[in-house]
Amino acid sequence: MALTLASLSVPPERTTRAIALVQSAQILGQMVGPVFGGLMADHWGIRAAFWGSSGLAVVAGVNMLLMYQESPASTQQRRQRRTGGTTMRFRDIFGTTGFVPILLVLFVGTFAQRSYQPLIPLFVASTGAAPGTVASVTGLIVAGGALAATLSATLASRLVVSLPHAQVLVVALLACAGGSGLLVCSHTALQFGLLRVALGLFDGGILTLAYGLGASVIPVANRASAFGVLHSGAQIGSAVSPMLSGVLAAVSLRLAFLCNAALFCGGTVVAWHWLGARQADHRSAAPPGTEG
Repeated sequence: MALTLASLSVPPERTTRAIALVQSAQILGQMVGPVFGGLMADHWGIRAAFWGSSGLAVVAGVNMLLMYQESPASTQQRRQRRTGGTTMRFRDIFGTTGFVPILLVLFVGTFAQRSYQPLIPLFVASTGAAPGTVASVTGLIVAGGALAATLSATLASRLVVSLPHAQVLVVALLACAGGSGLLVCSHTALQFGLLRVALGLFDGGILTLAYGLGASVIPVANRASAFGVLHSGAQIGSAVSPMLSGVLAAVSLRLAFLCNAALFCGGTVVAWHWLGARQADHRSAAPPGTEG
């Protein structure tokens, strides 16, 4: 819901930037949260960590109630939708030009990002690291990848000011495909960590660009419903990824990384053929569905 509210709170030309800021905050929260949660659990017990999470949730809710102001345009559009019956059906949403390809790209990006959670500690342990260092090395790699992803989301939102969304997305997907392939060739935790950070410099922008494209192909009045569908597709990738990655890792860790590379290649093809990335004309800087 935060992405929807962010996209509705800014002018259309700043939608991707707003989405990038929200995603950067989410990534940083995922990076910092376990650290503080672990410290609270160690010092005051596991229940203290849950109380801390509950307190932060209350603070976030109060913040939305007091600080968030819905734009007048959104309020007027919601009233018109209620009185005029202009709500889009799910069939109309899926039939929107470019929507299904964007959904597939979101699935690919989320699947690959979530797959690293079970794979990183397994790989670090397989390199022969001392048992007492596996957790700390894993934490450093995860934190480095998350920080790189945050920078990537911000950079991607700035690049689309002068470059087409779809073309930037293709570059990010292609770079991630190559990076995932290189992970297969890494033999030490240091090599893997450096490659993971380099990969994060590209994969953090994939979701930002995909949601930005999604905001452009759906009318503002129906954006909440469309973003719900997009987020569901991303969450399916998030749910399936650890299970499938674990099955592949049981056969070979490198096979799991090759699976990510193959998915990124598939996402590149989707973005190239169905999101207009192959149009070199600067007019293609407008995301699909916004022409004319």
